[in-house]
Amino acid sequence: MERNKILTIGITGALFLSTGLAYESLSDINITNAVESSNDTASLDYKNLAYGEYNLNFSVKKADGTGLSMADGATEKPAKLIVRNGEYKVQVKFIPINFLNTQGYLGNLYYYSNNVKEQAEILSYYTEAEKDSAFEVYKKEYPDRTAYPKVFEYPISKENIQNNILSTKIGVFVPVMASISQPLGHQDAFIEYDFSSLKLIKKYNEEPKNEDSKKEESNPTPETPKVEHKEEVSLVNISTKDESPSKTSVRRAVDPVATVINDNGKKVLKVRYYSKQKWGAEHLYDNGLWNVFYNYDGSENRTKLESKVVESGEHYEISEVLIPLEDGKNIYLFGETQLNVHTGTTSISYGIINLGDKAIEDDTKKVEAPKLLRVDQFGKALKDSSIEKLPFDYEKNGKIYSPYTADNNRKFKLADGKYAVELQFERLGLTQSDLRYVKYTLDGSEPTMSSKGADLRSQSSDATLPSSLFRMFVSPLEDIPNFSKNGGDVVVKVKGFNSDGTKSSETKEYVLPFSQYHIDQVPVDINILGNTYSSFLTSNNTYNLTEDATLSIENVQDNYKKMFEDATKKLGLTYVEVKKISVVNKKDSSKYTPKYKDGWNADKNPLLKLEIADFTDNKDKQVYIYDMQTHSLKPIPTTISKYSNKFIFDINQQEGYYVIATANNAELLKQELDKLKSTVEKAKNVLENAPTSDEKLKLDQQIKSAEKLLSRVKSARLDNVLRTLEQLNKAIKSIENVEDNSDLIERKAKSLINGAENQILKELITDEQLKTITQLKNGLNNNILDKSIAEQLEQQLSNLQYRDKVQNVDFMIENYSRPGIESMASGIFDKNAKLIYTNGKAYLEVNLKTMEIFGTRAHLTELDFFRGELDKEKLAVHSILKYEDSDSTGKTALFDKKLLIELNEEVKNSYDMRLGNDGMGGAKPQAKFVIKSNIDKPKKITTEDKVELEKIGFETKIVKTDELKEGETKVEIEGTNGEKKIIKRQYFENDKFIREELISEEVVKEPVTRVIKVGTAQDNKNEQNNSKLDIRNLADGEYSIGVEIRNYTTESKLSMSDGAILKPAKLIVKDGKYRIELTFTPLTFLNQRGYLGNLQYYENGMKHQANVLSYYSTSEIDKFFDVYKVAFPNRTAYPKVISYPVDKNSISKDGILKTRVNVYVPVMASISQDLGSQDALPVYNFNNLKLIKIYEDGSSEGILPQEDNNLHKQSNISSLSSQGSGYKGGQLLALDSKGKLANTGVTLMNTSIPGLGMLLLSAVLYRRKR
Repeated sequence: MERNKILTIGITGALFLSTGLAYESLSDINITNAVESSNDTASLDYKNLAYGEYNLNFSVKKADGTGLSMADGATEKPAKLIVRNGEYKVQVKFIPINFLNTQGYLGNLYYYSNNVKEQAEILSYYTEAEKDSAFEVYKKEYPDRTAYPKVFEYPISKENIQNNILSTKIGVFVPVMASISQPLGHQDAFIEYDFSSLKLIKKYNEEPKNEDSKKEESNPTPETPKVEHKEEVSLVNISTKDESPSKTSVRRAVDPVATVINDNGKKVLKVRYYSKQKWGAEHLYDNGLWNVFYNYDGSENRTKLESKVVESGEHYEISEVLIPLEDGKNIYLFGETQLNVHTGTTSISYGIINLGDKAIEDDTKKVEAPKLLRVDQFGKALKDSSIEKLPFDYEKNGKIYSPYTADNNRKFKLADGKYAVELQFERLGLTQSDLRYVKYTLDGSEPTMSSKGADLRSQSSDATLPSSLFRMFVSPLEDIPNFSKNGGDVVVKVKGFNSDGTKSSETKEYVLPFSQYHIDQVPVDINILGNTYSSFLTSNNTYNLTEDATLSIENVQDNYKKMFEDATKKLGLTYVEVKKISVVNKKDSSKYTPKYKDGWNADKNPLLKLEIADFTDNKDKQVYIYDMQTHSLKPIPTTISKYSNKFIFDINQQEGYYVIATANNAELLKQELDKLKSTVEKAKNVLENAPTSDEKLKLDQQIKSAEKLLSRVKSARLDNVLRTLEQLNKAIKSIENVEDNSDLIERKAKSLINGAENQILKELITDEQLKTITQLKNGLNNNILDKSIAEQLEQQLSNLQYRDKVQNVDFMIENYSRPGIESMASGIFDKNAKLIYTNGKAYLEVNLKTMEIFGTRAHLTELDFFRGELDKEKLAVHSILKYEDSDSTGKTALFDKKLLIELNEEVKNSYDMRLGNDGMGGAKPQAKFVIKSNIDKPKKITTEDKVELEKIGFETKIVKTDELKEGETKVEIEGTNGEKKIIKRQYFENDKFIREELISEEVVKEPVTRVIKVGTAQDNKNEQNNSKLDIRNLADGEYSIGVEIRNYTTESKLSMSDGAILKPAKLIVKDGKYRIELTFTPLTFLNQRGYLGNLQYYENGMKHQANVLSYYSTSEIDKFFDVYKVAFPNRTAYPKVISYPVDKNSISKDGILKTRVNVYVPVMASISQDLGSQDALPVYNFNNLKLIKIYEDGSSEGILPQEDNNLHKQSNISSLSSQGSGYKGGQLLALDSKGKLANTGVTLMNTSIPGLGMLLLSAVLYRRKR
């Protein structure tokens, strides 16, 4: 009987949860005879359904039709379809969604009827306690509601069902998006209902009789092969590939040997499988396939198979089915299995059956003696090969492991049923063996058919074990009367039997040695501030205490009280209780050591905890321990469990003085975070000079763990910070007195030499680098322990210099069975990948890393990369570089870091892979390597030099004179342009121009400066009014202009991007054409600082890329820079200044110009990629136009007046200063005879003159009519 073993989540479970590979509910599947009885859903008239309730699958698509909406993840599948009186209504349930580590609810649902938005009916609400951070935003939108809506109902039009699909337009309100920007809260989408997925839940009694049933009967389910005797051709071995790493039930139930049968000239495959495999307490659980289906493409359109029971026993049943064989087609065998024994729900998954070679027939099948494969008691320990090997030690991947958990790994731990010892026996295929039962005894008697039996169990977590096992659990205190708590040997006798007990095997005997009785909790009472509380000393489910253990809890001695009073006052602690707590033996109060292998020095944190029940819910309660070395109080990890109402703190030493007090934990958290930051810097310095050792690797890992925590300070918990700080300090201390581990150095050096000797490098890298690598390799060969040479060689192999074309590519590790969904395995791949082309062949460089999840460190151990179909032709994979990391036992090992894969001539967008890894017990799940970038094929590069003559614009010099009236001008000397000779080198790919570069410049003709006289004689004319300005015909130059960026769909509201630009903007006028320059600046929302990533402008309805004039520095990035890099892989920084053209003829009469643009916001893209790009409406106000600089025919830089370069710090232009040579102070401007701006020669003082700004602006912008 299986015990209630402690539940642990391994990486397989993590993979199941984090990739969303949840088992499909049977109600969601379109099987050939899915609806009630055996009727075919395909035969239903979906527009005339019987009265009742149905399950109906759906998906929520984005309004633009480009993919799934974010709301798809916020709805529960399937929906419910209600049919009454010929009318159809759907009920949709909202569920919380998660993004930016925040849980959020949808706030409303609308539906569109004849293009009119209608409110869907709310059938139920969540509780008032179920809220998110945006609830107040929701309340502002819907003030009469007190909770979030849960289930909605709205009508649908059955007449619009086309090809089994009904699409309805909806609107949703997303409060957490509205908290970013109100317009983002309301979003439209489409719900597509798939009527081919329809499943009847309940029929209504008032349903009138009609012709539906006749219609259904006239289209019965397609016939499937009947199970009857045919001429058997041969036995064949078959292999069954899993649908995914978490969907393995078909493979684990199907017999690996099948029969090919000739059925009237057509071949069928007879497959046997377990239709029942019961196990567990009272055999409630079942791993059998209850119903089976098949097809040849893995789609949801599948055919149910008729099965025949051929054998049954106490807890099992074997059935067989016939499946038609079609040449060249895989068989997808689907099985319905038990999902939840308590709810009765089931799931369907598939396995892909491939036929192998002919199996050997054996008519003399016998019952083999049960073969013991493994003994397990929660965990294993890596064993040095020099230590004596014990009976149940085993080898795995070339290493020796010990399953013993007590007495220095020589005995099994005697504990309650949670720590039962598990014995795993081989279970052969149904055709290979008649072994059906493994019976056992613990009292020395001979096993019989009436003895206890092993369960039929399946596993997929350890690839070194078969998927099908017999498993039994031994717990001496429960299974053997009067078994001593002092421990002893348990003799297990096992014997195999056939289905009816008429055949049996020889008896096998195994001796299991058990230690003394171990427990996990020791009850104690503790008095705090006059009250007594029940508490437990616990080893956190590791059962490393014995009944000898207890706590000695004493009040502090009088001579220590003053010391603690001073220390607690210094820290500002209140409600202080000081206790001396010692872990001791009950009998004599001597020091007690927990039963970890290394006792109090074990590499575990925490070792023990004290849990005090019903003490406090004050979050500022904190425990300190007195540090005898520093003579100060040090906070230790303390938590309050809101579920069990326990106050918990760590105990990591045999004895200590503990202070329980009220502190300011918010302030304490800040202080400890600062300590952690400084300790990380200290640790980095230690790491830099640390000797090569296991301790150095652990320190490196602790630094990374600390940096990861520091990157999430807003969600950091005080107990985690304290524990991380303890671990980091412990790792720093462990480096002391450590010397270089020559074995590690030699292993790493040999791996570098192997990488350098890989012949593929000769084909790919430059001759210069190959020479360098060869020299370093030879040097390392001569001195294998020279770390300096090893580091240089590692650097070279890390940065390979390829001789021919290289393309950096974006890629995705895609879930094999769910296109577009990222595989969990993507965490093992670094983001950088390259395609290399040389000698007509293509190669792929990938880089690998450690994937850490739920405390497990996973590494790629083997990569199968297939040219075509999965498990067919493999492509060559070369390991070039390895790195050190901890393996599953905590020891330093080497893992692949850089791989080169030979893709041969043609490069495909997608490749099938199998990924062997140590995080899944050596399993090799399948996935796809999908190249997202456009693939560039090798091209011929040629160059050509081009000679050009370029005009050098002349300068204009302004000379003031009273010979002319103010405002009049006269050209004294005509200006002429100069010329310069420019040589440019042009590059061509396959004769197509791609780029050019400047080779040289030479001035061959100097320009002549134009001299203009400007009159200064005063007249009585008034200033020209700005209102007479022709804003569509401005003089060439630069101007500042007011701008607001408004929401494109709701113009009355500002866009979020309005806060991400500096104001005013800049208007550039050149040759009569207008162009806008905008400067991006970081914006902050949801406490997140982020940059704008791009701007595109619309012209004739088409988007065009704006020019990027400058970028921020590469150090000026935010936490969303990786998202930005996915969208713009060739950029290395955020854009700062962008420019785009505008149409001056679109300026309205009131001086307003509106332009439509599209901005890319990385922080929004991190929520959902489709939110990254958003349209906006910049609105430019020409009524507050201000001059910066005027252009003449030539360059006017440094001669004409110009505004202070710091444009965005100017609120007005009250004075403009000339910085040209020969001029001091500002020069007043006027218009020349051609209507262009010129300098009047009038000097302006640096002080502000009332009215001067307006006068100057009028002079600048007014064109005289001539």
